[in-house]
Amino acid sequence: NDQGTSQTSTMESYGIYASNVRHLEMQNVRLDLDKPDTRPALYAERVQTIEMDRFLAERSKGGPASIQLSEVQQLLVDGRRAPVAKAEIVNLKAGGSRVVAGNPFWMTVTARNAGPPALVEIPLSVGGNPLRRSVWLDSGEEAQVNFIHLKAVRPGEETAQSGNQTVRFPVLPAPVGHPVE
Repeated sequence: NDQGTSQTSTMESYGIYASNVRHLEMQNVRLDLDKPDTRPALYAERVQTIEMDRFLAERSKGGPASIQLSEVQQLLVDGRRAPVAKAEIVNLKAGGSRVVAGNPFWMTVTARNAGPPALVEIPLSVGGNPLRRSVWLDSGEEAQVNFIHLKAVRPGEETAQSGNQTVRFPVLPAPVGHPVE
């Protein structure tokens, strides 16, 4: 209930979305695409434990990592705790053509896993507010991670940082409304 989705909102995954779950267990799950999609196959937030045995998910060429997590305490893959690694941040950009105070916008972080296959930690700070995502990346794999539903509170210049990448972008004032007659 009350997960903040509507007919006009974008689900954060093309396959499985889990939020506020104590224990999510998936066995023999396969997710395929009919057409390219810019979302991950699995997005989970505020989950205590995820167990995945024989989980396969198709990924669009150049698309996001198939598995993206936020505030997940434990990930078990095929009976073992998933190894964790730091991401090499390759690029950071503000999404959309313009950012307006009070309106949602997104940031895209491009990350690379320089080590063995692992759950890679991706930090992002927008206006001093720290955020974090974890994505599963194979060795040498690079993926874009979208942080969506971000909001800038006031107009002016805003700063975002991920790893050694920093972006400054203008935040426009919200348009002044007029009563409808």
